[in-house]
Formats: sequence, structure tokens, C-alpha cells
Amino acid sequence: MRTIKIELLPTVEQKVLLKLISAEYIKTINMLVSDMVKASGVLKLTSKDVCDLMPSAVKNQVIRGAKSVFRKSKKLKTVPVLKKPQCIWNNQNYQIKENTIEYPVLTNGKSKRITLKAIASEYQRQLLNHAIKSGALRITQKSSKWIAQIAIQEELPDPIDSDIIMGVDLGLKVPAVAKSSSSVMAERIIFSKEDFVLLEKHLAKPRSSVSLGNSPTKSSAG
Repeated sequence: MRTIKIELLPTVEQKVLLKLISAEYIKTINMLVSDMVKASGVLKLTSKDVCDLMPSAVKNQVIRGAKSVFRKSKKLKTVPVLKKPQCIWNNQNYQIKENTIEYPVLTNGKSKRITLKAIASEYQRQLLNHAIKSGALRITQKSSKWIAQIAIQEELPDPIDSDIIMGVDLGLKVPAVAKSSSSVMAERIIFSKEDFVLLEKHLAKPRSSVSLGNSPTKSSAG
């Protein structure tokens, strides 16, 4: 899985909505986790049990998030408290276009899709377009910037049929020691290793100080 980070350019009104829903998101998760701790188990929840300041798509993510945090607390033997504002939409509730991202929010008691400007490079757009599967959309705030994070699953290239076998042993003194069934490749590997060792010895030699200009000399008597 690879995570793609895209900077968002929300309007003033959209920033207000993002701050509201992000703060409510982590607040509700912390509250639900606290209820589960008191109940000593995972609670059966529906979107009706979650705050009305979020659309149903986000409410379901809140419930999943709370269950996940509670299960982690059982393993860690401590209850994590979310502090960083964030919000998550599953992969069926957002849409990415060339320079925008659309997702639902709650305005005036109704769910409404809003469109945010996004700064995505051509490389990022290609990754998104050719991804086998896209995960949830996570929006967070870093300093004054809003960042969209999307996890994608890439298609792995088909392996190339070859009779050449190589083994690599990572070392501390050299980048790697490699062995290959190909004599040509083995010679190149040995050369690269020796070349690195020579360079390392050359850099380790003490450097003599280089004087700039003529060094001062004692004046001769007479």
C-alpha cells in the first residue's frame, strides 16, 4: 500500500466546515471509546448513536474508528486519546477529479457534497488512476495547511523470466555484498565494491592544511 498526500485549498467557508467536522470526529471517537471502556467491551452502535453534526458516511467511520481504538487499548493496556483533528470518508463517499476532491458534509441539517480545490501532481494523478484499489480519504490539518491522504494498492509488475539468480547481503562497511550466477554481473558487482572501498580509504586520509596566499616569514636582519 502507498499513501498519497495531496494539499487542499479550501475556501474560508470550507475551512470552517473542515475544522468543525474534524474536531467533532475525534471528540466523538474519544467519547465512544470511553463508553466501551466503561462497558468492558465493544458496543453495538449505529449511526443513530453518533452526533448529528456529521453525515451518515462519516458516522460509520467514527464507529469503526472507535472500535479500532478500543481494541488497541486492550493490547496496549492503556486508553489512547485522539488529539489531532482529522476526519475520514470511506472509498465510496468521495470522488477525485483532476484538480478537485468531493465529499459529503452536513450543512443546515442536510448532507451535501462539497468540492475542494486540490494540488495534485501529474504523477499522483497517474497513481490514483491506475490503482487497483483506493482506500479511505483522511483529511488532516498540518500548521495552516489541509492535507488529503489516500491509501492506494498498486498493480505489481509481472516478474521477468530469467535464469540469473542473485543474492544480496547488506553489510556495515560496504553498501552490499552480492553474488550472482552471471559472470558479467558478478564482475560489475565486485568492481563496484572495490571502488567503494578505495573511495572510503581515500576520504579517510588526513588532509594537510592548505595555506591561502604567502605565509608570513621572519624578516632577515641586515
